Parts: sequence; C-alpha cells; structure tokens
Amino acid sequence: MVQRKSADPGPEKSSHRLTHWNQLNFFALVLLNEPYDKQLSARDIQKIREEIRQTNYQRFRIFALLFIFVELIWIFAHDLPHYRSGQIMSRTVSLDYLRMHLLIGSVAVLIAVLTTIWLKSKKPATGHIHDLVAAMLIIIVMLILNVSDRIQGYTSTDVSFYFLKMILASVFFLLRSPFNFLAFTIPYAAYLMVLWERRILTESLTHNTIEGTILFLAALVISRQVYEHQVRLLSRTLLLKSANERLEHLSAHDPLTGLVNRSEMTSRIAAFTSTQAATGRHIGLILVDLDHFKKINDTYGHAFGDTVLQRVGEILAYHSPGPSMAVRWGGEEFLLILAHRQSDDLSDLAESLRLHVSELEFAVKPTGADLAEKVQVTASLGITELHQDSADTFDKAFDRADKALYQAKKQGRNQVVAYA
Repeated sequence: MVQRKSADPGPEKSSHRLTHWNQLNFFALVLLNEPYDKQLSARDIQKIREEIRQTNYQRFRIFALLFIFVELIWIFAHDLPHYRSGQIMSRTVSLDYLRMHLLIGSVAVLIAVLTTIWLKSKKPATGHIHDLVAAMLIIIVMLILNVSDRIQGYTSTDVSFYFLKMILASVFFLLRSPFNFLAFTIPYAAYLMVLWERRILTESLTHNTIEGTILFLAALVISRQVYEHQVRLLSRTLLLKSANERLEHLSAHDPLTGLVNRSEMTSRIAAFTSTQAATGRHIGLILVDLDHFKKINDTYGHAFGDTVLQRVGEILAYHSPGPSMAVRWGGEEFLLILAHRQSDDLSDLAESLRLHVSELEFAVKPTGADLAEKVQVTASLGITELHQDSADTFDKAFDRADKALYQAKKQGRNQVVAYA
C-alpha cells in the first residue's frame, strides 16, 4: 500500500503567508494605533481620551452656536425678504433656501442642547460610544452641507469647496481611527453619488471625482495627524504633571518610610495649629524612639534596620490619618502631631502604638551567624499637648515631649510617659 505524504506548503508559501499577515498587522497598526507614551498607565490613557472627548463636545457646541447665529442672519436678512418679494422665481428659490436654513438651524440647536447636557453630566464620557457619537455628528453636519451645495447646484469648482469644508472639519474636530474614517467616508460617498447623478458638467466628472478623492484622503491624513498631535501634547502634559507630583512628594517625604520629613513638617505646622484652634480640637505630640536601635543595626546590619524603620513607619502612618501628621524626625526617632478631642485619647493611642511596635516580630540572621533568630523591637514614647494659650508654642511642646521620652528611657524603656 502506498502511503500518501501530506502536502507541504513549502518555505515559499509559508513565507508568503507570513508576509501577508505582517502586511495586515501593519495596516491595522496604522489605522488603530495611538501614539501613547509607554510610561502612561491605563488610567492615564483613559484620562487623555476623556479630555479629548470633552474638548470635542465643547467644539461641537461652539460650532452649533455659530451655525445658529449664521442661519438666523440668512433667514431674516435673505430668505424671508426674497420670499415676500412677490416674484414667482424668487419665491421658489427662497423657499428652498428657507427650508434648508431652517433644517441647518434646527440641527444646530439640537447639537447645542445635546452637547451642553453631555458637558454638564457628571458621568465621564468614556467608551467607544462617544467616539461614535462624535463621528455621527460630523456625518450629519457634512450631509447638511451636502444638501446646501445640492440646492446651489454642482459645478466644476464646487467639489473643491465642499471638500475644503471636510478638511476644515478634520482640523477642528478630534477623531481617532477608525472613527475619522467613518465620519468622512459617508459624506464623501454621498457627495460623489449626487455629483454623478446631477451630471451638470459631464466632461468634468472624472476630474472632480479624482480631485475629491485626493482631498478626502487628505482630510483623513490631516484628521489623524491632528488627533495624534493632541494625544502627544496631553501625554507630555500628564507625564510632566506626574513628574512634578513625584518630585513634590519626594521633597516633602522621607524616602525610606514615606512619612512627612522634618523640613515639610516645619512648613506645615503653623497652618496645622491655626486650623485645629479654629475647630476646637486639641493638638497632641507623641515622640517615638526605638529602643537599642544602634545595637540592632550593629548586630543584624543596616538593611535589617531599614526594614524595621519601614514597618514602624507603616504603623505610625496608619494611626495618624489626616489632618494628623506622622513625621520621620531623624534616625530611629518619629513624631506624631495629632488632632484629638480628649487627653485620654492621646494616652490610649500612645499605648496602642507601643503595643503594636512590641508585637512586631522579625526572623533574621545576625552578622556572621548561620541560623536565623526571631527579633522583637520595642519603643519608648513621650507625649504632651500643645496648649491653646498664646504663650505655648510648638517648640515648647516638643521640648516637653522630649523630656517625657527621656524619662521613659530612664525608667527602663518600652513605656509611655506623659508631660503636662
């Protein structure tokens, strides 16, 4: 029995298929790709699209209001006077113009109302549906202009004027692919269909078709370039804003623990105290110092010491929500500046912090050892209040908290001492 071999497409056919697939990918990339910076997150891209959609609706509203104004001028300054002139030809033509201008004005009013509602809506304009709506609005506007040109009659020069309007629309409105293709292809096809149907100048139809096609393609290219330019501009603005926010955060926070640094606390304290005085809240200070931290660094290494500081910083940050501040004062010392109602609250919070720190447990190898061991960390805390009379200041209150902390250390560490 003869066994048939399966047909092998061969390297040439496989290469041809691969080339064809690459071409499809290339065209898909050209049509659908948007020039977003790789540093942008998905949320950043969503923000850019949302801002572009909002900009589009604002431009549509401006466009509609302008059309309403122009159409009112045409109706009252041209159409109605000619319609009332009494001449049969003038009345017939003016009636056509009157209907056309009323149609354009009505659509412009509708667009103005809808875009105003969308702009005032709190729900963000996200999703492809809004891009489709923008494309449909352009189609409607272009088809109405098509009606306008049809009433006037097509000539050998009209095609350039109509497609000039299309190019202006491609510059004014921001549409991403493939919605720009949809927005301009339908009016382009409708115009050419009517142009060939009327056949006013048969010898110029081919010329007008070729010229119109060139201008239509130009509108597509311009539309894409304008959209990409806007995306790049917004991307750069967003990245610059993010970079500035990161720099501002780094300048105000300790890089290891993420807590407010001492310099930033100094700049905030005046506003903080005045705000709390206005709200009637008390201001409490809790000064925290880790016990025997130098020994921890020497025994287990600075990397382990940094881990301890980070974990303690997380505990302090969790227990000092806004407007309170957790500050990396320096080394293994931290300061909490708290807005509270009762003095008992401050003592209870300080005791809770001490317990949370003492419950921290780490597994680490001492320097030069083979086996890991469990390490627990403790902290001493000094607490006081900033009195509301004008004679007391933050510096005086800090000195009292420092004395209370010294007393806690002197009394054996891992405890809370209050200084009135």
